[in-house]
Amino acid sequence: MICRIYDVPGATLDQYDQVNEQLGSEKPEGVHAHIAGQTDDGIRVIEVWDSTDAIERYMQSGLGEALAQANLPEPKITDAGRQRGTRSKKREGRARRRRALKKDKRLDPSSCATDPAGCTTR
Repeated sequence: MICRIYDVPGATLDQYDQVNEQLGSEKPEGVHAHIAGQTDDGIRVIEVWDSTDAIERYMQSGLGEALAQANLPEPKITDAGRQRGTRSKKREGRARRRRALKKDKRLDPSSCATDPAGCTTR
């Protein structure tokens, strides 16, 4: 999942309403939350999505065109959450090994004290 924040300086709630009227009330596939409100210098929209791919599909399915028709300024976009599965392969491998050691391969410390090569698992 990913949380994305759009700060749109100079935008108005009238423009926001225009975009929503054009898109209709159907919830886009992959969105979990959508919150919007006025700020001191424009509007802010906060959304939670399944993935960046879901966001891109929605942009291409009509949101991009609706934003352009409403003459909305370019937003400042902040990704505030991390999408699952974005760890590097090296970090994921280390995490997998740690989980395996914790879960399946707990060492018996008494066997390691006398013969480190002969450590046994419980």
